[in-house]
Amino acid sequence: MRLNNIPLICLYILIVYSCKQSPLFEKDSQAPVVTILTPHNNDVVSDIVTVFCIATDNEAIEKVELWLDGEHAGISDSTEPYNLEWNTIGYENKTYTMTARGYDINKNITVTSPINIKVDNYLGLTIPTTTTSTIFVKTEPDLRAAIKVENSYIIIENDITLTTSSSYQVGTGVIINGYGNNYGTGGKILYANGIMPSGAFFEMGKDSEIWGIRLIGNNSSGSMGIIIYNKNNVKIRNCEIVGFSNYAISFGGNTSSTYKKGYIISNYIHDNQQSPYGYGIVIDRNSEIYINNNKFKNNRHHVASRDLKRSNGIDYLGVRYEASYNTILANSDDEEAHFDVHGNDSFGACSSSGFLWDSGQAGSWIKIHHNQFLGNNDVHVLIRGVPVSTVSSGGGYRIYSNDFGPDKNQIMTCENISLLQTNVAIIFTDSNIVNGDNFNTYVTISENY
Repeated sequence: MRLNNIPLICLYILIVYSCKQSPLFEKDSQAPVVTILTPHNNDVVSDIVTVFCIATDNEAIEKVELWLDGEHAGISDSTEPYNLEWNTIGYENKTYTMTARGYDINKNITVTSPINIKVDNYLGLTIPTTTTSTIFVKTEPDLRAAIKVENSYIIIENDITLTTSSSYQVGTGVIINGYGNNYGTGGKILYANGIMPSGAFFEMGKDSEIWGIRLIGNNSSGSMGIIIYNKNNVKIRNCEIVGFSNYAISFGGNTSSTYKKGYIISNYIHDNQQSPYGYGIVIDRNSEIYINNNKFKNNRHHVASRDLKRSNGIDYLGVRYEASYNTILANSDDEEAHFDVHGNDSFGACSSSGFLWDSGQAGSWIKIHHNQFLGNNDVHVLIRGVPVSTVSSGGGYRIYSNDFGPDKNQIMTCENISLLQTNVAIIFTDSNIVNGDNFNTYVTISENY
């Protein structure tokens, strides 16, 4: 080695060593700063709760996760603001230890200080401030009169046998409380003997609610339980509804240009069956329905939806519904689908000629997730058409994080849905479970079902 090269070699070593010691080459070890803003320690929550978090980092945040009792709740957000939507309805009523975990892009992790949050989806039912009177009811005539008083809070004190002279018209803002717990347990019984001459036993008004009753029919031919016809913001929760041969609950009749919303929460809906009908829940015409934490058994279809793209000169928006955290038991016919998503009835349900864009629509968006399917059925979810809206505009079908058990066909679609572009109709099935294992895009195509 020539001695006159030694200074250059030393200088090179010095530069490389200095660069390695430079902050540009140091691995980031600074953890992010994460804080839960709401809810607060010892808060009592119910329904769907938004956990608001703030997270900062010297470089960048990758995501923020929600953890409950030391386990990941399966909820995360990767964009600011960090809002974690927690559906408490599928959780036991008790106190949980809540933390948020923040991850930066270099995998540094911060866990927030724990807070205690109590879930109470029964006692958490609160009487709206719009309620103007409380009425105690013991007899059928008292009930029929009380439900006409708008914004009244009605407490059912006795089991009552309903008459069949005419439907029970529930006024705007009326709340009927039979004090049943989840699935109607312990609630007062309303016996719907016989069949109503026309319509359902209960016809709900705008902003009306039924809590904790056991509505029991006798399965007379054509009998119907509760109808929500062109009314917004109706809630049915903590009820048992059984013995209606046509349907237990029906939403529809909305001819306006906006969606009417409804909520079906923590009910036991069972043994409503009669061929060719027999539905747990029917959803039709511009309805947006949230079906959470219910139990279904022995209905012909537990949930059935139908779209009418155009009827009597009216263009409809398309059905929307979200079914989550439900327990799906057997239905009355193991060859029938648990969830049946109908297209337009103008053509055969799954015939090739029926899959024109204007005649085969089946919902604007439909989300089916975190449900447990225990019934021994050929098909859990049957989709007979295409969505009105594209995925890019918030439409399409999303089916994920369900436990489908050991059954033969978890999701079935009609033949032509396979020809659609994925940005129009997309089914997310990567996180569903069959026989205890995750599976990817398990979709059976049917020519005629």
